[in-house]
Amino acid sequence: MEDFFRLTIFGKNFLIDEFKLSCGIDFDVEWRVGDKNGRMKTNGLQKSMGNGLVLDFVEQQKVYIDLLESGFLEFLIEAKEKFNIDRVNLGINSVFRCKDNSLISKAYWFEPNFMALCLRAGIYPTFYIQRGKWR
Repeated sequence: MEDFFRLTIFGKNFLIDEFKLSCGIDFDVEWRVGDKNGRMKTNGLQKSMGNGLVLDFVEQQKVYIDLLESGFLEFLIEAKEKFNIDRVNLGINSVFRCKDNSLISKAYWFEPNFMALCLRAGIYPTFYIQRGKWR
């Protein structure tokens, strides 16, 4: 299964090279307009979070809160206009384990501090739900 616990920053005119020099984060994936046989419509960067650890929903939010409170939030607020960033996604991964094909209902909530930080910078917390097989 794909791990969606990642920071994604993109924009049609996003100045990737200048942003990378300024931010101090080592991104895992980079793409440019026209990549993948012309299918990419934006420039973007992506960073897997959590150092490959499997973290629950609350722990994933804590990783982002630590990142944002470390000064990255203020940097992003200024960088959005300076580097032509259209969108910042903070991906949160959730996997449901099912024994059969029955419908499962589960409620998640974002921590208030996490939401406050996101709203302050216009960041989109994005949550990906995957259904996995019971082992």
